[in-house]
Amino acid sequence: MRTIDEQLKSGNLKPAYLLYGDEDYLKQLYRKRLLSATVKDGDTMNYMTFEGSGINEHEIIDFADTMPFFADWRVVYVENSGFFNRSVDDLADYFSKMSETAFLVFVESKIDKRSRTYKEFAKVGEVVELNFPEEKELQAWVGGRVKRAGKQITMDAWEEFRNRCSTNMENMDRELEKLLDYCADKPAISRQDVREICIDSSEERMFILVDGIGEKNPRKAMLAYQDMLEHKVAPLYILASLEGQFRSILQTKSYLEQGMKKNEIQKVMGLRYSFFVDKYQKMAKNFSTGQLERILIECASTDEQVKSGKLDASVGVEMLLLKYSK
Repeated sequence: MRTIDEQLKSGNLKPAYLLYGDEDYLKQLYRKRLLSATVKDGDTMNYMTFEGSGINEHEIIDFADTMPFFADWRVVYVENSGFFNRSVDDLADYFSKMSETAFLVFVESKIDKRSRTYKEFAKVGEVVELNFPEEKELQAWVGGRVKRAGKQITMDAWEEFRNRCSTNMENMDRELEKLLDYCADKPAISRQDVREICIDSSEERMFILVDGIGEKNPRKAMLAYQDMLEHKVAPLYILASLEGQFRSILQTKSYLEQGMKKNEIQKVMGLRYSFFVDKYQKMAKNFSTGQLERILIECASTDEQVKSGKLDASVGVEMLLLKYSK
């Protein structure tokens, strides 16, 4: 990260950036910083976004090669294209002959460094791997945020916050904002403050697991599952939680289709915080109603087989995860 930070600070940017890794918060943070440095507010003439696996690479090339209109750059942002998992020859060829006014930002979950697309990109662009930071970096990040808010955080409060919230930085960011709001009139954040306001990370791990299924990312789903097992969460409890999550997603999807507002959904479903509605709404986009109903039937069937002794609980959950995340 030091290299990209220095480039952003000096303004000496590469013509293209590839941000990848497991930490979505950091990928989106640097995406915003790169676009902020190259796209003027409200400029829709010189900026284009592409998202998903069905992107036509020639559209990217055509847009990037057009001369900018009263601007320095033609900026293209591409997310989760899958281009760097395989060889996309026309795009690979383009990297070596990019227009001097083109600026490309790619954000990807997975890349294959053996692919020709990656190899050609690496010759001209900056490749930045963004994974979950080490504990010292996390502590410094949280401490900096707390200090800028004019507060202190005790060591035992930090440890409690880390244990509850450190599944990913997006979760930590959200929980830290809640914590700072909760402690608005206090000079320091205590362990009890963290316990009273911050959600235990087992709930967030379940969100990540469901995201992995919805994104068809078995690695993400299985890593979340293994993490829960390592934290002594029983497979049957995970299965029950999984069923509950999908039921909530289905309910949210149904209520939104009926035209209900978010605050109404929160009240009807008895959710503690409004962001749960946002979370379920986002997740619902990855599933059809039929898919959600089939998953719920499968959860119930797996639960019955486990409780009747026909199936090992851990195996049953793994089979279910792999079936629906592929």
